[in-house]
Amino acid sequence: MARQLSPGDVIGGFRLDEKFHHGGLGSLWKVSRQDITAPLVMKLPFLLPGEDPLSIVSYETEQMIMPRVGGGHVPGFIAAGDFDGPYLVMEQIAGQSLKDRLPELPLPAAEVADIGARIADALEDLHKQRV
Repeated sequence: MARQLSPGDVIGGFRLDEKFHHGGLGSLWKVSRQDITAPLVMKLPFLLPGEDPLSIVSYETEQMIMPRVGGGHVPGFIAAGDFDGPYLVMEQIAGQSLKDRLPELPLPAAEVADIGARIADALEDLHKQRV
């Protein structure tokens, strides 16, 4: 059985401050460490016995790629745990989640076009980095 995590717990030297997302492949926590002033996010993947193998493949792929990519749309890589204690820590990118915008649908066409253009720019940049 997985250990239940709570705010104040420490993983890899990072203090868990607030869980803000729990999805199908893992959970996201706002974390902090005394020597880093930037807002940070820790991704804790679900890698329990019997879990979907997609979780393992997804985590390993992300762990290999994150330190190698950059750009304004990519969170800066901070740290990663090993397979016995898997986690990824990255800088938090400022801004509102598209998920948070769902109650506002439908959005004005100009705003949808702007969001689409920014996503396309980010994907183009990642493609140029061979991702």
